[in-house]
Amino acid sequence: MVGPAASRDRDHHAGFTLVEMLVTLAIVGVLTTMVVLGMGLSRQGADARTEANLLAARLGVAVDDALVSRRPVSLSWDAEGYGLMTTDNAGRWTVTGEGRHRLPRTLTLSGDGPGMVIVDGDGGGNAIALSIGDERGGWTVDFDGLTATTRAGST
Repeated sequence: MVGPAASRDRDHHAGFTLVEMLVTLAIVGVLTTMVVLGMGLSRQGADARTEANLLAARLGVAVDDALVSRRPVSLSWDAEGYGLMTTDNAGRWTVTGEGRHRLPRTLTLSGDGPGMVIVDGDGGGNAIALSIGDERGGWTVDFDGLTATTRAGST
């Protein structure tokens, strides 16, 4: 039989803390999302819905990255595409992931902001609506600083 003295002698540093588990799960989530985004996406014939969902997913990854690394991520865009950047250890902005994403020639991107927004992971960024489409219609990505959702129709 194990007495009270044996339980008091147990190593208090054994196991994981809740914070360590959450950080691990966030990192696994970011990596999984990156793999899923990179798998099976054919760049030929991509439509506005696919591009809007891809942008929303990348914004989700950017928020996760900002939360885990405690570094802001910026999204900049123009009519032809968008790019994500983060700061390095010296505080300089550097391109993340695969670099700038160019939309297919048939699609254009427009936003209701100045062409750039900072994602800081705590919801402090500006809310934006980005529209991806062509002459037949399009999709809108609404981003509130933490979550990105898509909806049919351009703003």
